[in-house]
Amino acid sequence: MDRRRFVRSLIAAGLAPGCWRPPQARPDTAAAERLLDLMNRRLELMADVARAKWNTRSPIDDPPRERALLAAVAEAGREFGLDPADTTAFFAAQIEAAKAVQRECFREWEAAGRGPFPDAPDLVRDLRPKIDAVGRELLTGLKSYLATGRLTRVEVSALAEPRLTGDGVTPEARSLAVRPLARN
Repeated sequence: MDRRRFVRSLIAAGLAPGCWRPPQARPDTAAAERLLDLMNRRLELMADVARAKWNTRSPIDDPPRERALLAAVAEAGREFGLDPADTTAFFAAQIEAAKAVQRECFREWEAAGRGPFPDAPDLVRDLRPKIDAVGRELLTGLKSYLATGRLTRVEVSALAEPRLTGDGVTPEARSLAVRPLARN
């Protein structure tokens, strides 16, 4: 084989100097799985949040509280070394997913003509402290996940489907929750 053909074959195979690149390290799926499990713990609380709001006829959306929460988590994220934009995008997605779960619960209850829940927990006293505690864990999980590199949308969705489940968790809610986790 002459030299030109040899060089062309190396180039075609990606073996010529400057053409070969080491394989990209795969992001750690364990970190993604841990984060998704924490996200599910938060979503699991949303059916109870919906029950509390159903009983008090409170709206699902609370823009002032959502803005305050996003500002607080952006600041808390800085303490974890997280970029405020990443932290805000992640928690905004969790809020939207939570509202999607609550809306789904409300739709089901309206269709069934459901009355008040006699055993619904108190939103402020019982549920918000639990949501806040999971939120702190989510910051740690988000930091670990981002440190390992983002997965693709397909990879994140495949990991999320069996993990983000429960009352009111629809494909829409799942998609909203994982959107900021996927690399572009």
